[in-house]
Amino acid sequence: IREMGVSAVWTTEDYLNQKVNESETRREFIRDSELEFGMNPANLDEMTISQIDYHFDFLDYLWEK
Repeated sequence: IREMGVSAVWTTEDYLNQKVNESETRREFIRDSELEFGMNPANLDEMTISQIDYHFDFLDYLWEK
């Protein structure tokens, strides 16, 4: 991410703690979704940001069904 000439490096923790809606962080959305769909919790702390995105998108897709 580059804004005003300054680059930022996201850690996995920063990324998981970003708000994705009015009431939930990305981590909360993932955990709530996994619980709702009866899934085993993913080891988010061991995943890359790309892997988290894929998992997040999959869960979002399930909510749309």
